[in-house]
Amino acid sequence: NTNNCYRMTDFTAKKIGVSLNPSGQYRLNKEQKQKLFALDQEPIKRLFFDIETSPMIVYSWRVGWKINIHTDNIIDDWKVICISYKWEGEDKVHSLDWGKKRCDKSLLKKFIKIMNTADECIAHNGDRFDVKKIRTRCIFHRIPMFPTYKTLDTLKKAKSGFNFNSNRLDYIAKFLGVGAKLEHEGFKMWVKCMNGDPQALRDMVEYCEMDIVVLEDVYLAMQ
Repeated sequence: NTNNCYRMTDFTAKKIGVSLNPSGQYRLNKEQKQKLFALDQEPIKRLFFDIETSPMIVYSWRVGWKINIHTDNIIDDWKVICISYKWEGEDKVHSLDWGKKRCDKSLLKKFIKIMNTADECIAHNGDRFDVKKIRTRCIFHRIPMFPTYKTLDTLKKAKSGFNFNSNRLDYIAKFLGVGAKLEHEGFKMWVKCMNGDPQALRDMVEYCEMDIVVLEDVYLAMQ
């Protein structure tokens, strides 16, 4: 604008090398304005991503529905087993996993660096689940993240713009004829991963990667 003051995301500000002034505004010099205008000409970097998490291990007096388990009863908290992702327009799906030590710190540090370069992050139920889960584990490990990310949640889009019989990703993909999620052995795969089974971890990553392929196809079909 005429005062050279702009509103922009944290990522955009970092990309052109500008910081907030005392008034809480971004004041751009000529070179920074040129960088900002050049960004408008660049294609949007869309990141499709999905996570798989481990269940918690807890002490419980009984099993069944609608039971209360106190946080003091947690033996081992949930963690991120793996994250799969790909960039729009690219064929390769990338994955990060918790490794032999079953620790999610390293994979999260690597993924946040990737997530921070995206213009838009796309996931199914991402706003309610994936992003919050990632943020929770990141603050546990003291891994810094941006305060906000520009996201597109295909579950929200399905609910707000359509009337599918089910809003599950697998159903929508089959309904639209663009594919299906990978079948697996069920909860046993998660248990095996937690017990350090390398084949189960490979199966989990393969399952997560297929979700990315399906996610992108569903996103494109709903545009």
